[in-house]
Amino acid sequence: EPIGWVAGRARPEHLAAVARLLSYAAGQEAEKRSLAMEVLERYRELNLLYTLSEKLAATPQPAAMATLALQEAARLIPAQAGVILSLCGDAPCPELMAAVGSTEGLRAAPDLAADLVHRVVATGQAEVENDVPRDAVFDRSEGGLSLLCAPLKTEQRALGALLLVRDSSAPFSAGDLKLLNTVGMQVAPALEVARLYQVAVEKARMERELQMARQVQASLIPTRMPHVPGWELASDWRPALEVAGDFYDLVASEDGQLNLVIADVSGKGMPASLFMVFARSVLRASMEHSITPAEGLARANRLIVQEARAALFVTMFYARLNLQTGDLTYVNAGHNPPLLHRPATGESVPLTRTGMALGILDDTSYEQQSARLQPGDTLLFYTDGLTEAFDGNREQFGMERLREVVEKHGGGSAADLVSALEAAVDDFTRGAPASDDMTLLALKRL
Repeated sequence: EPIGWVAGRARPEHLAAVARLLSYAAGQEAEKRSLAMEVLERYRELNLLYTLSEKLAATPQPAAMATLALQEAARLIPAQAGVILSLCGDAPCPELMAAVGSTEGLRAAPDLAADLVHRVVATGQAEVENDVPRDAVFDRSEGGLSLLCAPLKTEQRALGALLLVRDSSAPFSAGDLKLLNTVGMQVAPALEVARLYQVAVEKARMERELQMARQVQASLIPTRMPHVPGWELASDWRPALEVAGDFYDLVASEDGQLNLVIADVSGKGMPASLFMVFARSVLRASMEHSITPAEGLARANRLIVQEARAALFVTMFYARLNLQTGDLTYVNAGHNPPLLHRPATGESVPLTRTGMALGILDDTSYEQQSARLQPGDTLLFYTDGLTEAFDGNREQFGMERLREVVEKHGGGSAADLVSALEAAVDDFTRGAPASDDMTLLALKRL
């Protein structure tokens, strides 16, 4: 390519020699300039990566990291706007992770340069698209744009894409493409680490809250059995998760009788545990204003149906025991029938259901039944977490095994019966995870 000429009165061969010398010197200078520009570009790139790495290390929030990456990239790659899209499944999320520059009129994330973004994410390769219609990125359609898109990915998965936009009159270059791709490779692992850190922090927070919820809930469960002359009481309360939907309660009435309750809220986990606390409070309040167990449950059911918004219900067995005579007046609201074991005859009598679970219909009425515990008799209350405990082959513990344990150990103390049932279930399940909460309450007349 000509860069000038040599003229003078010297002989032609001398002029040609001078021209060759000057051409060589100019070529050397141009090569030096090109090398200097390349070195400067490399320095800027390394400086950008160093600065970006340093700032990312001090920025724990993913959204702040994304904004920082766009701002730093814009220092070397001038752009009208820049965005980072995160992935939600196999497509960009409805919301941007970060956006900088002139973002007024920016299209919603799923429609933002959709073809280019999806292609870059799928292939993991950065791309340049020049002279793209403006409405691919903005709501208005006048003019064209140049788009530069690089993937955000780790070795394990694609995280999203980094997109820069400017007028098509200033198209992006191959150098811009290389630099943005390098920025993406630097930012993606930092974003993933920050995301995993946030997940860990949130998990730890939830675990602390669940532990506190368990402690609060456990404080509502009787930890010590009351000393009642002539009677023995024993219990076990095992949540399947951190919190439970099962509960039992023991409340002495002013007339010297003992109210006994065992209940099981549908479902498990936090929703069931919150409903359990609500149901327990309602039942306690209803006990104080009711003459009979049937009246107490009917009152509690009306309040639960009126106040509860969750689609949950609770099965419950509520009994009132005359400690002097052994007479038991009870209502079984859809609960597993307690077993009344009589060692004198060897039989185990189920106290079957006398009404519907609480929280379904507000006008439910409950039938009341009665039984008498003779000296030596034992009454076992339990929830379905006992009979529906699974072993490794998904076989249930079942009523037959429950009866066998009750008939074998029902003649002993209440504590011995509860311990025998705990051991039988543990031996049956052999470490298989609990599928439901399990609660036991044993009452024996001496």
